[in-house]
Amino acid sequence: MRCIKSMVKYPSSHEVFDYIRQKEEAVFLDSSDKGELGRYSIIACRPYLKLEDYGEYFTINGEKSGQDFSAYVKQYLKEHEEENETNLPIVSGAVGYFSYDFGRRKEKVISRHKKELDIPESVLYFYDIFIIEDFEEQKLYLVSNGNTQNPDECVDYLMKLKSILMNTKKQNLVNTTI
Repeated sequence: MRCIKSMVKYPSSHEVFDYIRQKEEAVFLDSSDKGELGRYSIIACRPYLKLEDYGEYFTINGEKSGQDFSAYVKQYLKEHEEENETNLPIVSGAVGYFSYDFGRRKEKVISRHKKELDIPESVLYFYDIFIIEDFEEQKLYLVSNGNTQNPDECVDYLMKLKSILMNTKKQNLVNTTI
């Protein structure tokens, strides 16, 4: 069961990320352009599914899998397909990357270069919580999908986070004026 809350007075997504990244795994998709092409900044945290493809094998939450990465992702997405009935750019799903090596392997193109780094060719992390700053509406949206805990508990956590950050901001303002 998804829970979505919005805040009008809120700490910036930069402040939220600086705090959250010290406490848990999170990723920040920062929009440095606050114009038409940069309406949203997105923080995703509390991954519940981590898929890492190393070419010869892939892992699910750190455990080697004997399955094919692409087939697994395709099946997972088919079984967990959801409509986004909001105006937000994302309310559930994954954040990750597909490397050039992944693309070359899929297209059966041989590289002239040997692999220099031992990093995954593809990474997809499916997140439970998304914090979305909408610069146009000047709102912060808190989205919890209930994959790691009850959505209301996640929202309570985020509301406490807001309180901590807003109080820290006031403290900093007081400290800088002295």
